[in-house]
Amino acid sequence: MLNVISKDSTKIDYDKYGEGPVIIMVGGAFQHRAIDENMSHLAELLAPYFYVIHYDRRGRGDSG
Repeated sequence: MLNVISKDSTKIDYDKYGEGPVIIMVGGAFQHRAIDENMSHLAELLAPYFYVIHYDRRGRGDSG
């Protein structure tokens, strides 16, 4: 798990997969990486072709 700090000092956690053109995966309103197995699986399938970022939205999962 990686993280960045936003301009307003909120920590945003994410996972990254693969290399290439960037795809940012945004989960649903109440989902986060730990419970969203389908999105994680999709990220793994896309990884051979893309640089995939799968993140937790603010206030969800590991993000602040």
